[in-house]
Order: sequence, then structure tokens, then C-alpha cells
Amino acid sequence: MKKPISPDKTRSTAARNSILNCLVNFREPVDYSQIMDYLKNDGMDINKTTVYRQLDSMVKNGLIQQIDLGEGKKRFEIISCHHHHLLCTNCNKIECIEFTEDLHSQMAQISDSTDFKITGHMLEFFGLCKNCQTKTNEVTNA
Repeated sequence: MKKPISPDKTRSTAARNSILNCLVNFREPVDYSQIMDYLKNDGMDINKTTVYRQLDSMVKNGLIQQIDLGEGKKRFEIISCHHHHLLCTNCNKIECIEFTEDLHSQMAQISDSTDFKITGHMLEFFGLCKNCQTKTNEVTNA
């Protein structure tokens, strides 16, 4: 009797590779519908259950991360250096940002001063991107 193959970081499938290519090409957190559109445009005939299963497996195995930007949907991105996001509340553009100062040392200070054991954090910034600011200024000045 064959042992079932459990999904892990080293198992490569066409579906997994296509999803990873999608995440690399977008270079910003993408939602499920963006992934499905990318796969369809790339000629992949793949059902949504397989995509959900692959995303879940890749999150569990530390290849990608799932993030929630308060939009009511999950987004996914390749795990890279620790970073946060800028989300334009007008056009929904998302940019990744890194802090130049060590946020972890600030978390340690907060933990020490409050006797609160911090196990994680979520820090996202919401506002208007440069393009939307320009459009807003053009409408205001017209």
C-alpha cells in the first residue's frame, strides 16, 4: 500500500509553481480573484478547490503569508523580509514598506514597560497614494 504524499515545501506541482509565479509577478499582496484571473490568463485550467488547497499548504509550510488589510478578504504574498503595507483608500493600491529603525526593539520596550508579552503585531498604513493625491488636488483646484 502506498503512503499518501503530504504537501511540503519541496513538493513542486504545476499549480503551486503557477501560483508562486503569480505572487512574484504582482509584487504586492493579491487576493484569490486576482490569482484566479492570473492563472486563467496564463492558460492554467485549474479549479478553485485546488487553488485554495495550494494556498493553504503554502501558508502552512511558510512559503507565503496570508494578510488581512481590513477589506473583508484574504490577501497572499511571498514571505520576504519583515515589512508592512501602505494601502490607498481611494484606488486600493498596495505598497510594501520596510522600517529603517528596529521595530522589534520598540516592541521589546513596550513589553518591558507594560509587562505584556507581545507575540505578534499588525501594522498597516491607510491613506492616499501620490497619484490619488494629485487627482484630489486637481479636483479641489478646478
